[in-house]
Amino acid sequence: MPKGARVWIGLSVGLQLIWTLPLTVFMYVLWTNGGPQVNLTMSIVFGTLSLAVVVALALTIAAWRRTDARERALRESGLRAEAVVTDVVPTGVRVNNQLMYRLVGHVPDVPGMELRQSTIWPVPPGTRLTVAYSPDRPGRPLILDDLKSLAHRMRVGPVPPLATGADAVIQRLTQLDRLRQSGAISDEEFDRLKSDVMDGQ
Repeated sequence: MPKGARVWIGLSVGLQLIWTLPLTVFMYVLWTNGGPQVNLTMSIVFGTLSLAVVVALALTIAAWRRTDARERALRESGLRAEAVVTDVVPTGVRVNNQLMYRLVGHVPDVPGMELRQSTIWPVPPGTRLTVAYSPDRPGRPLILDDLKSLAHRMRVGPVPPLATGADAVIQRLTQLDRLRQSGAISDEEFDRLKSDVMDGQ
């Protein structure tokens, strides 16, 4: 997840706590000073909400730390390979008002390994990227290249919406044929990917 998105999540959680915690204390004080029972109820509700927010934030931070540790380990000691981007899919999700894309590709030197990476910096199909992976978990390669620099250098514009139905199949086969003609994928890889497309994968 981009650092900017993490900052926004942290700020959102902080703002949530800023109004729920004082309100919890305020309602409790009103109840202890002879206020109606509803004050205690509201204090419990807002207190529970505050606790849930804190727990959610703690779990999120723990997940971020695990992800960072994994990426650090892959950068330091992961095996290197070359991946080929075969598709760029708009996700419809925006982070800091920037559209997220999903890069889809494969790693020719590692059979069965697929590349699936969300980013706000799309690169065109056929782009070759250096990835790091762990032999224990080869299904989750990490892109080592600077996608931001690559996207700027290649001047990638917005990716058009994906076609549907028969048009989608034709579009996908056309992309694969371009990759084969450019040498990005071999004839064997083209045949395999073509079969996947025809089978609806």
